[in-house]
Amino acid sequence: MFLHYLVGPGYLYYPRIPPFHLGLFILSGVVGMGAWSAIDAGALPMMTERVARRRANVLVLLAAFIVSRYLPALLGSWSQDAIATEFAKEPGMFWSILAL
Repeated sequence: MFLHYLVGPGYLYYPRIPPFHLGLFILSGVVGMGAWSAIDAGALPMMTERVARRRANVLVLLAAFIVSRYLPALLGSWSQDAIATEFAKEPGMFWSILAL
């Protein structure tokens, strides 16, 4: 989400918030990679095929929900329709959120 905080608003000056958000993003990546490398894969429980299939179905449903939310915008971009009026004031924010 930090992408649309940094790119979206279309700053006309240099506020202090974007470098702060960028620093938080970098710090979270470092902490995430450190936590990932600290996991002992042998100590994790084995996943059954049933649990794996259930998780895959949940991910497919979530992906379908996200695609259905942005499907009108994607179809509108292919047909050259104008974006909604609430997004026309800040199109950079709209497209950065859509890209995420």
